[in-house]
Amino acid sequence: MRVLVVGAGILGLATAWALVRNGHRAVVVEGGRAPPPPAASGARPRRNPGP
Repeated sequence: MRVLVVGAGILGLATAWALVRNGHRAVVVEGGRAPPPPAASGARPRRNPGP
């Protein structure tokens, strides 16, 4: 079965991965930049270190 996943954030990608692992074809679409800014890697700190 082909499934459309809307959103390439962590939940969208995890959903697509689970679908593929269960034998489905997942198509992921994202309206913003890919990857979306909140899904950044650990390359830079996510919290404010303070003054």
